[in-house]
Amino acid sequence: MVGNAPEIVNLQQAQQSTIASAAARWLRLRSLQLPWGRRWSFLCVSARCIYCGGPGDLGAIDLCEACLATLPWLPPGGGGEARAVFAYQPPIDDDLRALKFNGDLRPARVLGALCAARLAQDGVVPRCIVPVPLHPQRLRERGFNQASRLARELAAWLGVPVEERWLIRRRSTAAQTSLPAAERRRNVHGAFTLSTLGLTEPELSGASRACIVLLDDVLTTGATLQAAGAAFGAAVSLQRWTVAMAMPAKMAKPT
Repeated sequence: MVGNAPEIVNLQQAQQSTIASAAARWLRLRSLQLPWGRRWSFLCVSARCIYCGGPGDLGAIDLCEACLATLPWLPPGGGGEARAVFAYQPPIDDDLRALKFNGDLRPARVLGALCAARLAQDGVVPRCIVPVPLHPQRLRERGFNQASRLARELAAWLGVPVEERWLIRRRSTAAQTSLPAAERRRNVHGAFTLSTLGLTEPELSGASRACIVLLDDVLTTGATLQAAGAAFGAAVSLQRWTVAMAMPAKMAKPT
């Protein structure tokens, strides 16, 4: 296996390069098709890459192709049942922490666009995006839902709506990061339900004929996305997506 390590690394680099190149092409083309209001802001103020500070060259996004190619893209199928776009490594981990804990929306705009490019590469054509909700108490404490911010940017690039009323978190749970992997599923089991105000029977019937993307920010064990998806049952065609996949803590520690 040691002798094959360079070949594995080269294959991973080739996959990441292919994904990045396809994403760059999609972003440039899609930028020309975005609503005028979104394009206008970049005509007034030129795009600047949030990573290197240089000129953006990918259309209506603050990113350059050189930095795009260095991001830790995951190959197709990364994450198992839930598909992850990136590995939870720099600069993606820093971006998500800046969004979640500092309310910095710049990473959300970039990451939402990159998630859209990845879904398009995978041939995903969703009817709508449903962000994993926070409990109302947690939402009041934080002031915003990071998954919702990401979902809005993703949806804007795909030209589909965001449905934030369909899924609700009916009970507050302990933060997943504070729990060992074995307890995370128990922590969120039954925590989500469909909203009687948002998702009506006609909408549910229509949703069953189209794909719905359930979006979260970080995947570790997949427990939260699995619990949230279970609330929909078998009535819809559901895909679970997350911006980044983190390595479980027990795997990160040397044995």
